[in-house]
Amino acid sequence: MKKTILLIVDVLIIVGLAAFGGFYFKKYRDLKNHPVSANQAAQAEVDRTIAAVGKLYALPKDEKPTVATVTDKEATKKQYGHFFDNAENGDISLIYTQAKLAILYRPSTNKIVNVSSVTIQSNARVKVIGSQTARQAAENALQGAQITAIDGGDAKSSPTSVVVVDLTGQNADQTKKVADTVKGTVGTLPAGEDKPTDADILVVAGP
Repeated sequence: MKKTILLIVDVLIIVGLAAFGGFYFKKYRDLKNHPVSANQAAQAEVDRTIAAVGKLYALPKDEKPTVATVTDKEATKKQYGHFFDNAENGDISLIYTQAKLAILYRPSTNKIVNVSSVTIQSNARVKVIGSQTARQAAENALQGAQITAIDGGDAKSSPTSVVVVDLTGQNADQTKKVADTVKGTVGTLPAGEDKPTDADILVVAGP
């Protein structure tokens, strides 16, 4: 999910077991001979987080969540909305796509900050058409918002503004986000334009 929300992959492992002898020395020797991989360490940290949250909230049993940590709370609030209104850096989100459940957990206090139902949408395919200058401006804006877009070339019509079209009628939220990003308005397919089959959202950029 981006610079503001990063999967938990950095795990600090402090090994001072040798000083305690016996059992701890054996553990230290085992770790030295069979070092834990970064992926294993990351998964262990994820499992610990899920277990901690599971003691506070009844989690879905048949699904593994996407686990991420907040590193820039202000950017996260701005980009992802009200669910993160009370987020602090270091909070961890657990997203269950099948159960449509989102949980925000604060390890520092071992408390759940927020719980919400979520609707997970797959990323819609975005295509941009218009004059070269207008297309480039729209594509740069979309790239800055980390929205992938296809360059569709010149428009058949002569757009005087930026219009964003929900081609399938199933991506209203994403269409609005694209329109806000390119400083356009949500509208209908201009007369004379062909409806593309390789996109879900069309940006008609002008002038």
